[in-house]
Amino acid sequence: TDAAQKVDQLMGTQQQLQAFTIGEPALGEADSKTMAAPVCVQTQHDLICKSDTHSDALPPHARPSASFLEEHAALEAKVAELRELLSKAVRTQSGQQADIVELRSKLASERSAAYTRAAHNARTALRLQEAEQSNAELAAQLGALQESHARLEQASSERIAELEACVEEMKKAEETRLALEAALAAAEPEPPMPEV
Repeated sequence: TDAAQKVDQLMGTQQQLQAFTIGEPALGEADSKTMAAPVCVQTQHDLICKSDTHSDALPPHARPSASFLEEHAALEAKVAELRELLSKAVRTQSGQQADIVELRSKLASERSAAYTRAAHNARTALRLQEAEQSNAELAAQLGALQESHARLEQASSERIAELEACVEEMKKAEETRLALEAALAAAEPEPPMPEV
C-alpha cells in the first residue's frame, strides 16, 4: 500500500540521517584535535589580556599570531555550523520518526481492517456455501417428491381406468341380463283366463 511505501522511504531517509550523524563526531574529533592548540593559545591570549590589565604582558613570541586567531575563528564558525546542521538533522529525524510511527499505526489499522474484511468475507462465503448446499438438498427432495407424485398420479390414472372398465363391463352385464329377462318373459305363454 501507499502507507507501506512511505514507511520504507522514511526508513531509508532515517538511515541516511543516522549515517550522517554517526559521521559528524569523527569530524568533531578531528576538529577538537586541531583545536587543541588554539584552546591552549586562547588561554594564553586570555592570560595576555589579563596581564595587560595588570601591566604584566607576556613576551611577544608567546602571543598568538593574527593568522592563527583567524584560522581558529574559522574553525569555531565551522563547528558551530556543523552543530546547527546536526541539530536540524536531529529535529528532522525526530519528525520523520513521528511520521513513521503514525504511518505504522495507520498500516496496522489498515491490516486489521483488511483482516476483519477477510474474516467477514470468509464467513459470508461459508454461509453462502451452506445456503447453496441446503438449496441443493431441497431441490433433490423436491425432485423426489415430484417423481413420487407423478408415479402416484400414474397409478391413480391406471386404477381409474380399470374401475371405469369394470363399470362398463357391469353395465353391459346388466343390460344383457335385462335383455334375457325380457326375452324369457316374452317367450312364456300367457296364463289362461279364469272361468266365470
